[in-house]
Amino acid sequence: MIEVIITILLYFIIGVAQSIIGTLWIMSLESRKVFLSGFISLLLTLMSFGVLAYMILSPDFLPRLIVYALGTGTGTSLTVYLRDNGNDRYISGFVYRLFKRTSG
Repeated sequence: MIEVIITILLYFIIGVAQSIIGTLWIMSLESRKVFLSGFISLLLTLMSFGVLAYMILSPDFLPRLIVYALGTGTGTSLTVYLRDNGNDRYISGFVYRLFKRTSG
C-alpha cells in the first residue's frame, strides 16, 4: 500500500516539476535566451517521453496518467499565480534574474 502512495506522489511531483520547467522554457524563449531555451527543451523532452513511456508500459496506465496530469495542472497554476501576483521572489531569485528583461 505504501508503494502505491509513493508512486502516486512521485507522478504528481514529476508533473508539477515538468510544468514549472515548461513555464521556465517559455520565459527563456520570450527572453531570447538561445542556449538556455535549448537546454530546457532537451530536459523537457527527456522528462515527457521518459515518464510517458514508463506509464504506457505499466499495467495501471490510466490512474498514473490522471495523477501526472493533475500535477502538471497544479504546477502551471502555481507558477502563473506566483508570477501574476508579483511574487517572483518565491519562484527563485536566481531564476527571476535569469529571465528578467534588460532595458536599453
